[in-house]
Amino acid sequence: MSDKSAKDVFAEAMELTGAQRDAFIERSCSGDAKLRATVKRLLAYHDADSGFLEESPLKVDLNEVARWAHPDELLIGERINGWTIDRVIATGGMGTIYQASGKNSGDPVAIKLMRSGIASENAMRRFRFEADVLAHLNHDGIARMLESGTHDDGLGGVPFFVMEYVADAQPITEYSVTHDLSLHQRVELFAQVCDAIHHGHQKGVIHRDLKPANILVDSSSHPKVIDFGVARATDSDLAVTSIATSAGDLLGTLQYMSPEQCGTDPGAVDVRSDIYALGVVLYELICGAAPYDVREVGVMEAVRRIRESKPRRPREARPGLPEDLSTIVLKALEKEPQRRYQSAVELAADLRHFLNNEPIMARPASAIYQMRKFARRNKGIVAGAVIAVVALVGAVVVSTIFAVRESRAAQQARTETLKAQQIAVFLQDMLGGVDPQVAQGADTQLLEQILDATSQRIETELAGQPEVEAAIRETLGNTYLSLGRYELAEPHLTRSLQLREERLGAEHENTLTAVQHLAYLYRSLGQFDKAEPLCLRALEGRRHVLGEDDLATLESLGELGSLYREQDRLDEAEPIYVETLQRRRRALGEEHADTLTAMNNLAALYWSRGKYEEARDRFTELLEIDQRVLGKEHENTVMAMFNLAAQYKVLGQFDEAEPLYRQTIEIRQRVLGPTHPDPLIVMSMLG
Repeated sequence: MSDKSAKDVFAEAMELTGAQRDAFIERSCSGDAKLRATVKRLLAYHDADSGFLEESPLKVDLNEVARWAHPDELLIGERINGWTIDRVIATGGMGTIYQASGKNSGDPVAIKLMRSGIASENAMRRFRFEADVLAHLNHDGIARMLESGTHDDGLGGVPFFVMEYVADAQPITEYSVTHDLSLHQRVELFAQVCDAIHHGHQKGVIHRDLKPANILVDSSSHPKVIDFGVARATDSDLAVTSIATSAGDLLGTLQYMSPEQCGTDPGAVDVRSDIYALGVVLYELICGAAPYDVREVGVMEAVRRIRESKPRRPREARPGLPEDLSTIVLKALEKEPQRRYQSAVELAADLRHFLNNEPIMARPASAIYQMRKFARRNKGIVAGAVIAVVALVGAVVVSTIFAVRESRAAQQARTETLKAQQIAVFLQDMLGGVDPQVAQGADTQLLEQILDATSQRIETELAGQPEVEAAIRETLGNTYLSLGRYELAEPHLTRSLQLREERLGAEHENTLTAVQHLAYLYRSLGQFDKAEPLCLRALEGRRHVLGEDDLATLESLGELGSLYREQDRLDEAEPIYVETLQRRRRALGEEHADTLTAMNNLAALYWSRGKYEEARDRFTELLEIDQRVLGKEHENTVMAMFNLAAQYKVLGQFDEAEPLYRQTIEIRQRVLGPTHPDPLIVMSMLG
């Protein structure tokens, strides 16, 4: 046996020609047939690429040369540790995945073989260590690793590992399109992926290469994460510019890399890097596009976009996307790791909060927000009441028409009109908290049928009654808005505004209310260019007509701040939130619900801007008032306690954070039960 490696023999032999080369190979290989064959393969590939093949007397099998044009296929038919390579499944910058069979059973397996020359000695040591860890992963959502080892390729050996083969699998994004999954089905599927990732994190393994191609869904609709932890073992998160791979492979990975993963410090990568990648996959899953487009730009520009550019807001990519889901995605995509979800289980829990119409943890919850969630969870009761009131409105509309037709008394007509307007206001108050976007029951279907029928009657039966028509259209528009039927809401709200402008003038209080409602519709659609001028018009009009401290003016002020915040124009939103809080304190007092909402919003904005000390001070103040006014176990109080603990944690004030977390856990366990997700989330934060 020769002491030389195939690489050494090849390096010297390629400088020789003809008989000299043949003699040198025989002498250097010392009868080692495997070494001789490997060297000749390498020389054949080298000569074919350089044009030497035409001159060389070395006889080369042209089929063999053709196979070298696709080197991943060279192993087909070969055996690796008892497994027979059947076909190439996929190939990437780090290696190739093959389907293999044989050995202990007839079931196929997947074998990933690293490319020659990529694995350093350090990487080999880490690979063996990581293989030991991966062998202990046991979760239905992770493709099991069966064995690992080193394959002798004649060039020093390359590591491989054998995985469970996922039959009839598709990447999660492709599967969702092929099977036409609804938004909620996609979120349910993705929450299962988060569970699998969390299991790996608990075992100390970071994936580092999460992307749709590594999240497969089998024929039974079960997700399977593959390549778990392999990137960690192969030095793949060194500086991006040091990765030796093709541009396509590199950018395919870059699109899902976190900002810190694009840097030069491997120690900066932790489980939160996987959270970021999950956010990118979730964005693509629900919006059908990536938050950044780095497919046709250079490496450095792609890195700059990931590290500096704001992702496109999900509701711009998919108008009508529920605000809570958009908030969840953006929290996972935060540039700074400490502002993301701190674990995959937190992300999964918030996704399930969304699915169950419960308040999400990604933003502090106001009292109005909590009430709307209650309406969603109890949509059967609420929808039944709504149907009754809609029917009542229909009756009042009819009675108004007959009253106007049959009575010549103008006062009676005005009285009936006023009744219709009062009923419309009452109906709007009832429907304000109803947002059954995910309702699939007969109640919601019946409600929509009644709304549609009422919409058709308005055209003819309310002709000549512009004030009543405007009030009813406003009610119908806002109800459609609550149901997520934006395309049906827009014509009603637009017509309501037009009627009020014609009848009452541009600066009438009711006209400005119609302006504000239409602005909210466009904000919900993510059409900020249409929403902003309407918001500004409503605010300036109400200031002029009603005064600076009128509640309607303060509503418009807060809406403008929310509009800026949703566009990440945080520097413009902050002074508006500060002013809103100051004016509500002066007009309503310290303990009014609207004042507490403004305080909560300002604290959340400080949090979003990284002003953690200011956020801490506002949440401290909010908690003290909530405890005094609402009681220590009220949901708003507990939420303020949790948010204050989070600020202390971010600021490194762990002695202050710990008792608040423990108190939050104790209250939520007592109120919700020990197995409810909410106390478990707080436990993970405490951990």
